[in-house]
Amino acid sequence: KAGKYSHWDIAVALDYALQTSLLKITENGYLQSDLALSIVEQDMVDKYGVNNPMVIRPRKISNNYQMGYYFTKGSCVLKDDRTPEENRNIDLRLEHLNLVNSIQYRINPLCLEFPNNTHKVPSADKEEGIREVNWNTWLRFKKNQVALIQEYLDKYDGICYLNNAYDRRGRCYAKGYLINPQGTGFDKNILVLAHEEDLIPFIEPEGKRIKFGMTLLSPREALAVDMANNLGKDKLNWIDRIKYINSMSEEQLYQATSQDDIDNPYLYMTACSYYLESKDNPSLTSGYPVSFDATASGSQILACLTGDLATARICNVVGTGIREDSYTTLYKAFKKYVPEVDISREDFKPAPMTVFYGSKKQPEEIIGEDNL
Repeated sequence: KAGKYSHWDIAVALDYALQTSLLKITENGYLQSDLALSIVEQDMVDKYGVNNPMVIRPRKISNNYQMGYYFTKGSCVLKDDRTPEENRNIDLRLEHLNLVNSIQYRINPLCLEFPNNTHKVPSADKEEGIREVNWNTWLRFKKNQVALIQEYLDKYDGICYLNNAYDRRGRCYAKGYLINPQGTGFDKNILVLAHEEDLIPFIEPEGKRIKFGMTLLSPREALAVDMANNLGKDKLNWIDRIKYINSMSEEQLYQATSQDDIDNPYLYMTACSYYLESKDNPSLTSGYPVSFDATASGSQILACLTGDLATARICNVVGTGIREDSYTTLYKAFKKYVPEVDISREDFKPAPMTVFYGSKKQPEEIIGEDNL
């Protein structure tokens, strides 16, 4: 009964209900019961029957068949169907999971201030077999997501921790359904770091900001770069991105979210709020995590593994003083030697991107087998 039991009691009851088949998980990831539940009870099942962030630090993982949750059994490998004996001998970097699990987050109080009705749902494409989006399910998800966000803000001052696990290929993912930063722009904007840093506006003279071939940025400049990235200006070099943001008035910065082609309006508005406030408040601190995407991470990793200096230079492993764009470099070389193939850079990009991860089929489909 709502209000009579703690969230812990509810979570234990839900766990028991799943084990005894009183509840089952649907295709859409929701818990469903054969029992008649009221709307309030069903909302509680939807909110608490999934892996939500913890409000205390996760326990230390000491073996492969543990998670950060204190009483939930499971593996630190997602969708793991191996037995504990088979799992025990797999070499996993548990210290990394414990490190990322120890990071304290705070619910971003700004995330609910921006209009949420522009949150995009992917369109269905029946020709490619993509299941049609169930709008009722999506609206139900958003209702429970917003309610849970507000609950963390009201009851726990927004403080929380994520549980992380590896997938079968060794990539690290945060567990969670309603609150998980590995999702849309709105989802990424839900969490900020609880540890905050000063937004120092200090700007080095341009002649001194290059060190080891890399451009040094102050925290406020990093915010400007993040804003430019979210406005789709991520192909500019660092200095030009900063100049682009600095050239805009306060009104222009706020109006930028009205652009139809803006990449991440939610992240942009949070960064913009801190950026403008720090202008008149030099003591302002922030835990907003700026996003600087890797540039051709596949070729970056291979350059490091093989010691290939030429590749390292064109994908920003070794600084050249500018932001290199390896896909444009490869595209220009391809057009030089294979001019008869009519293809844009955007359509060409997946060919070299996937070939660095061992794919042959997709590059062949894009540029042809004879042109590999």
